Amino acid sequence: MTPEDFDKLQSLLSSRAGYRLTRDRMQLAEHRLGPIARREGYANVEALLANLWANPVASLGWGVIEALLNPETWFRRDRAPFGVFERELLPALAAARPSGQVKVWSAGCSTGQEAWSVAMAGLEAGTRVEVVATDLSHRAIEKAKSGLYTGFEIQRGLNARTMLRWFEPAEGQWRVKSDLAQAERFGRANLL
Repeated sequence: MTPEDFDKLQSLLSSRAGYRLTRDRMQLAEHRLGPIARREGYANVEALLANLWANPVASLGWGVIEALLNPETWFRRDRAPFGVFERELLPALAAARPSGQVKVWSAGCSTGQEAWSVAMAGLEAGTRVEVVATDLSHRAIEKAKSGLYTGFEIQRGLNARTMLRWFEPAEGQWRVKSDLAQAERFGRANLL
């Protein structure tokens, strides 16, 4: 990938998704775009980008953007802020509402682990919680909606007791139980 192509990628990501990709991520960008280039029938990433710049097709542009978004997430991520949310903010919000219901928007939810964590925290505290979780990535939202995670994904943040309380075995993986699933709504949204 040329520096000029990378600059154009930065502009595309910034204008369409509000995402900033720094120059030190050029090799990562090329690595993530390789599968897109192969899937779309291009010889390499350079050919994919040359075609995108010459013929800006929305579906190809969004495919490139999705490939470059950061999909990193796990359950109860960022323990200290999550602990404050769980112990202090959530009870205060519930107490301040006549109905006791707390509504939370999880913007940029990726594959859903953090959004599910918010719902678990509310339900474990006896709070009626409704979580609306959104992300720009179609792929991420579909996985989040499925509520289906590998053992490795579950163990990234959850202990065995919590896993067994909120998940059940399904298809060689773990699926969110229905009482937790009722607290979530997932959808695609662009924060721009």
